[in-house]
Amino acid sequence: MTEYRRKRIMPPIHYLVLLALLPLSTALHAIEYEPLQSIRDAAENQALEIASDRDNVVVRVGRLDRRLKLRRCAEALETAPGPGKRRIGRVSISVRCNAPKPWSLYVPVSISQRLRVVVASHPLERGDILRDGDLGYRELELKHAAHHFFTDKQRLIGRQVSRRIAADAPIRSNQTRRPTAIERGARISILSSTPGLRVRMAGKALDKGSVGDVIRVRNASSGRELDARVLSPGVVRVHH
Repeated sequence: MTEYRRKRIMPPIHYLVLLALLPLSTALHAIEYEPLQSIRDAAENQALEIASDRDNVVVRVGRLDRRLKLRRCAEALETAPGPGKRRIGRVSISVRCNAPKPWSLYVPVSISQRLRVVVASHPLERGDILRDGDLGYRELELKHAAHHFFTDKQRLIGRQVSRRIAADAPIRSNQTRRPTAIERGARISILSSTPGLRVRMAGKALDKGSVGDVIRVRNASSGRELDARVLSPGVVRVHH
């Protein structure tokens, strides 16, 4: 009986080399993704540039989906303001990559400004005439344009409250007005002047108005209707 011995067949050496290099090759060809933090940083820098004309700016970048997978950019990320002209509040920032595989997305960003503004020292009712004791200051983080608020209470003293304002609330530009100097239907004095002549006539206001407003009035003697500028309570000057 013939006895056969099983021989162990060794693979060629180049197979072993290829097997050893396979993990390295896989690692070299693994796809690299852009870190979400670099996208957030790019959006934040663009937002700060948008608000560069303001002081004490606070920028908060919205959350990005952790599942977002974008090819790592071979160049610096490009950014630009998103649609619209808003420079404060909620805005969108465009972040773009051009190579090796182009991609782009909009990142939500909140831009606000810390500012000391005038607030009501106590509840203010409609019709109140503002005095120094009615007003105070408080530092707020504003998400609206600063021109809607007041930073100097001297600009508000003497103005009239047009809608109720809660205590400690910031006073907006649309919550006050100049006090009404002439009510509609009130008896008034109408001044008219020409070189060398000044006349005062009795009349009636057909509109209400504050100092500086132009209102319609009627001459009590002639019945003629005229445009006149309010000079003070009960007094107007005719336009020629």
